[in-house]
Amino acid sequence: MDPERLARRDVDDGGFAVRLRAAKAGDRVALDALLRAVQSWVRREAEHSMSDPTRSRARPSDVAQDALVQIVNRLATFEGESEAQFFAWVRTIVENTARRAARFFAAQKRRPPSRTSQLRALADELVPESRSPSTELERAEGIALLHRALESLREDHRMILEQVALRGRPVVEVAAELGRPAASTRMLLSRARTALTDALVRQGRGDLLG
Repeated sequence: MDPERLARRDVDDGGFAVRLRAAKAGDRVALDALLRAVQSWVRREAEHSMSDPTRSRARPSDVAQDALVQIVNRLATFEGESEAQFFAWVRTIVENTARRAARFFAAQKRRPPSRTSQLRALADELVPESRSPSTELERAEGIALLHRALESLREDHRMILEQVALRGRPVVEVAAELGRPAASTRMLLSRARTALTDALVRQGRGDLLG
């Protein structure tokens, strides 16, 4: 449905508010319905919000997916109830995501990849690439869940996963930096992966890490 027409609504039919409350409460079916409702529009908004220099360096689909991740991660903080309010909130997220991408590529010295882009790369390995809208939504939700799971880990487990799994650094290099044997660092990485899997299982997505 056209968000511009939604913005002119004075009264919501109530159905959307029910689905929104369910999604905020953790109902994955309701969350999937919300994401499907905005997916195509988010893609269009991402393309419209990107400057020409940014568009030459990044795909609108990347900005759109980062925006979807933000929607999943921040949905619990959304205080509106109507479709018009939700679409307005989503539009702000898309525009801010496009601005961050523009600032990143405009920087004279390239900065390290953002956490979202690193998680997206990891999710791309775990969730096969596909043009299917459902798979794109699964990847966006998977990135958000990976972020939550990582943040729930103890510090040394989160650190080793960020250095090796996200940044792609060799275990021996990280071990030398930490001043510990490579064998014990590999053991730490193994335990961290197990802890991450357990965290994902608690969120109902133990399948994400295969």
